Amino acid sequence: MLKKVVTLGELLLRLTTESSERFSQAQNFEATFGGSEANIAATIARLGMWASFISAVPANEIGDAAVEFMRKNGVHTGYILHQGPRLGIYFAEKGHSIRPSKIVYDRQYSSFVESKVEDYDFDLIFEDANWFHTSGITAALSPELFELSKQCMIEAKRRGMKVSLDLNYRASLWGFEEARHAMAELAPYADLLIGIEPLFLPDVDGNDYKDNRDIKLPYDFNTIAPILEQIASHYKLEKIALTKRKVINASRNILQSYLYDAKDHELYPSNVFDVDIIDRIGGGDAFAAGLIYALNTDKYTDAEAIQFANATFALKHTIPGDMAIVNLKDVESLMYRGSNFDVQR
Repeated sequence: MLKKVVTLGELLLRLTTESSERFSQAQNFEATFGGSEANIAATIARLGMWASFISAVPANEIGDAAVEFMRKNGVHTGYILHQGPRLGIYFAEKGHSIRPSKIVYDRQYSSFVESKVEDYDFDLIFEDANWFHTSGITAALSPELFELSKQCMIEAKRRGMKVSLDLNYRASLWGFEEARHAMAELAPYADLLIGIEPLFLPDVDGNDYKDNRDIKLPYDFNTIAPILEQIASHYKLEKIALTKRKVINASRNILQSYLYDAKDHELYPSNVFDVDIIDRIGGGDAFAAGLIYALNTDKYTDAEAIQFANATFALKHTIPGDMAIVNLKDVESLMYRGSNFDVQR
């Protein structure tokens, strides 16, 4: 059976300063396209699985260019709406060493933000699909898009599809407590949850269970396992995935990931990669894409799936732009070869 993954989110124009310049220095910006769920669809397609992206873009040359960019990455774009006033934009300033990267969003009144639930045909969107993915970024953009995210998740579950939700908190979009309770409304419709914050997990006193635990970042293997068990039990989740990032500086991170399987009560850790960074934006999306791909095949065990996802995650940090421009051979080569980084001939 052909596996078909559907993602829902905003397709954005990304404008990046050149050579790690500050915004105040920039005379030129490099233009490309991206956005969390767009990045995930593109990476899944590049890995060899059918992927469709659902969004809305303006009916003009910029909207056409954005859709064409997705097609070039192998993504099915037939259900993207062409309507509304403008394409959302974000500006990226690349950090270096002790100076972190910065992002400024300009997405108010965009075609996607202005779209409505009734604009989307669920019968078309989910035709023959078996996996649906969205994130907390999409849910945060407007009350209407929160409802669209929820209705898509409900429809996908009703049709027997697997559903993944990346909590993906953005402080510029909404408050932490608001996000916690909103994600708690969506989590019951997910099979795979990526991240644990922001998500409200009530204890016996009505407080958040996680707030009463000594959770330190990056996550510690021994302290996080019981938290994941509580979340999976409360929300009836099949699996929970986490990325673990130790930030040495803006140019170097140490990366690891975990996958918790609720059925077997097992927590699987990945290998660790020490990465010199070209562009870390989209790293979490690459992780999600790698994990969705790996879990959507019969090729990998859970222990192997998290290794595959972490390799995709690590590789993205070495690639400029929003998307992980990788193929199956790239990921499996890193996943299996260990520390051999010599030239491949």
